[in-house]
Amino acid sequence: MNKIQFLRTTKRFLLQVVAHRQQLLDHRSGKPATETMIEIMALINYWVPQMDSFDRISAYIQRTKIQDGVRELIPKNKERWQTKFSSLLAEAKRLQQPATQKKMSYAFN
Repeated sequence: MNKIQFLRTTKRFLLQVVAHRQQLLDHRSGKPATETMIEIMALINYWVPQMDSFDRISAYIQRTKIQDGVRELIPKNKERWQTKFSSLLAEAKRLQQPATQKKMSYAFN
């Protein structure tokens, strides 16, 4: 996955999680809304659509407050979403590492 794909995938995933939790709250199912849950949903709805670079989105999802909030938003029965979020965090760390000469050498041969 390259940085542009990561940006699009992460934005789509975060907005999907917020929309799903909002739908659960509207139907009064799932766990009840907490103050932190509503705050995280508002932060994601406000900031994520404005993110236009890989560096900003990766720094945003690596903040501890956002990580904990997203994990709280994801329903317990959506284990795939938990693993997807964990893989997005790992991918962000991988993509932030500077490319070394050894890593770059295969691309030019």
